[in-house]
Amino acid sequence: MLTKSRCPNEMKTNVIISVLSLLIVALAYCMWKKNHEELFQMKEARVTKEMKPYYPSAFNSVLGHEESESIVGCFRIDTIDKLMVVPRFMIEYSEKEPFEEFFLDGKKISEEYYREEGQYLWRVVSNSETLPPLDIYGYHPYLVFEGDLDCNGTHEFGILDTWLTSGWRMYSVYTFYAGQWVYLVEPFWTFITLRASGKELVRPSPASGTISITYSGMEAGSSLAGTDTVVIAGYYRIL
Repeated sequence: MLTKSRCPNEMKTNVIISVLSLLIVALAYCMWKKNHEELFQMKEARVTKEMKPYYPSAFNSVLGHEESESIVGCFRIDTIDKLMVVPRFMIEYSEKEPFEEFFLDGKKISEEYYREEGQYLWRVVSNSETLPPLDIYGYHPYLVFEGDLDCNGTHEFGILDTWLTSGWRMYSVYTFYAGQWVYLVEPFWTFITLRASGKELVRPSPASGTISITYSGMEAGSSLAGTDTVVIAGYYRIL
């Protein structure tokens, strides 16, 4: 017995309905994702605004760290060197117009570029030609002497990314490995409540080649002071 096949118009209608259904689902997901991200950002902004007056010194700092513009350590085997963080930009003042001139790495730049980008460009330099300069970005960053975290005979240092907004900051630990600066471990996010707790973020672990890290809870404003985790030194390339 022959069965009737669907007419072209009916099939076309079903295809249109299916496509419209998919579009509605996709649109609903996009709206949910957008609202979710906006709510998270609003919550983070609210928490940061509430926390900053109580933890002003931890806004761009870690209270458990000793931060400095210069440090001394054995960053190479059996050699003591000095590291300094210096601005790549420079401002020259004059009594005649233009009253201010802006320079980046010795080259003149516009005031607009300085305001938007140049003033946030910094460099870690050393008294040794063997240790190459390390360019970093931020709002007046500082160096943290971390000692020999991986127990390989050389010292590491850390830098907290600094900025003007948000309570989240990335912390990076650097080591001189195979003739270049690398990340000892993957850079990780910290929230202002952890930085205000007085805890150190990284410490040597009993097993050689491993490091103990205190991570922030991923929820903004979390009451948790942090979670201690042991990780293996990865010596990650800086891209």
